Amino acid sequence: MTLSDPNLRVAVVGLGGICKLHFLAIAKARGVELAGVCDLNPDLVAKCSDELGVPGFTDLTALLADIRPDVVTVGTDTSSHARLTLMAARGGTRAVHCEKPMAVHPADAREMVSVSEDAGVLLTINHQRRMADVTAVRTFIKNGGLGDLVELRGYCAGDLLGDGTHVIDSLLAVAGDPEVTEVLGALDLSHVGLRHGHPVEAGSHLEIQAGHAVQVSVATGSFAARRAYQEYHVIGSRGSLWRAGDILAPNWFISDGQPGTHAAAFDPKLWFTYPQPVATGGLWREFDCGGLNSINGATAAYEQIVASLATGAPHPLDGRRTLTVQNVITAGYQSGITRAPVAVEAVNALEKFPLTLPQ
Repeated sequence: MTLSDPNLRVAVVGLGGICKLHFLAIAKARGVELAGVCDLNPDLVAKCSDELGVPGFTDLTALLADIRPDVVTVGTDTSSHARLTLMAARGGTRAVHCEKPMAVHPADAREMVSVSEDAGVLLTINHQRRMADVTAVRTFIKNGGLGDLVELRGYCAGDLLGDGTHVIDSLLAVAGDPEVTEVLGALDLSHVGLRHGHPVEAGSHLEIQAGHAVQVSVATGSFAARRAYQEYHVIGSRGSLWRAGDILAPNWFISDGQPGTHAAAFDPKLWFTYPQPVATGGLWREFDCGGLNSINGATAAYEQIVASLATGAPHPLDGRRTLTVQNVITAGYQSGITRAPVAVEAVNALEKFPLTLPQ
């Protein structure tokens, strides 16, 4: 795409809370413009249509026929991701940018990828951290900054499907997307509720076999007490990196034997551990992400859609790659329910999401 080419026209489906982040990203991204909005709630449609000055619809089929967008962004509840993605892919759009997690049921996730590929449609899943700070960390590790990679740990509040998907995607990205073969999972089923259209557990803990020498651990919900949201620990033979959640800026710190400026401190009011500046004796210092800490990953995702459609270059958030994340999640649930390790390959035989609501 050149500067003289028209902007790609984006339609956003789903006008709940996450849509605001997409509207902001589209407004900032080069090469795209908002062309329409869609939601089942006519009041939300009228409000957003009026405020943003674009056509509004309560039916995706009508939107596709009337404005023929280049990109459809799916920001609805997880339970409708697959259905809307398939409608858009079959409806003539060039790209579908779907919110995470990819889908609820493993069969649906596989169909999203196969239908999109058959139709020549670019499918991306919005694991936006992969477009920003995680990229800098991966480059640092790839260049030997931590020596040999030994272990990765990730923590977040929430459930494994809805929130753990970001942790898993980020840790696999940092590790260089190694082949994942097996998952051992534990689930806290003391309370099983409903969120975003699917059952959710109180907490989960996963041990992911990824490569011969690298251990990957993920804890969510009740297993992630005293941890910030999206907190990661990356341990190598020459030092460690600590992502202290989403809130701090900067939020990446390194410990490698050199004099530090921060020490780990626990704040009982916030109920998580964070790096606190100290005068002497600190084990941690700020890690330079080369400016990527300040990059809006959601904006970068849209700009890469423009580039990928123009050149055919792969997109880091490609749906087929994201199937690995989806399979790890499904294997984790299956393992927690059966109390046995589950091969990721075996998930290809599963149709339905393993967790169900109590009768």
